[in-house]
Amino acid sequence: MDQKDYKEARSMYFMFRAGRYSMKKEGVYGKYLAFNVSAELEKKWLFEMRKEYIDELESDIDNYEMHNYFYKLCELIPKFSNNDELHNYLLEFLKKREPDLDSFTLLLMVNEYS
Repeated sequence: MDQKDYKEARSMYFMFRAGRYSMKKEGVYGKYLAFNVSAELEKKWLFEMRKEYIDELESDIDNYEMHNYFYKLCELIPKFSNNDELHNYLLEFLKKREPDLDSFTLLLMVNEYS
């Protein structure tokens, strides 16, 4: 895969948050498959995506953005074969940030986590 195809495939993978169903729904799954992305590369991208979302979650963002990245991380949980680490991170994050969150955002985040 050349650099241009690599960038486009990675962009699609991130845009649809590793969701093949969403790619199919939007009619781009065939195009993504044509890139012949290996399972190893998808795994690498999945870990990059998780790191990116955690970095954003830990940055100085408002409650709306915090909820957004928390939701994105919750969506990633089933994509990892060993998801205990991500589960534990999200639970500890909620405990740590609870005093700073408004009750509505906290309720949304707890609901998504459970």
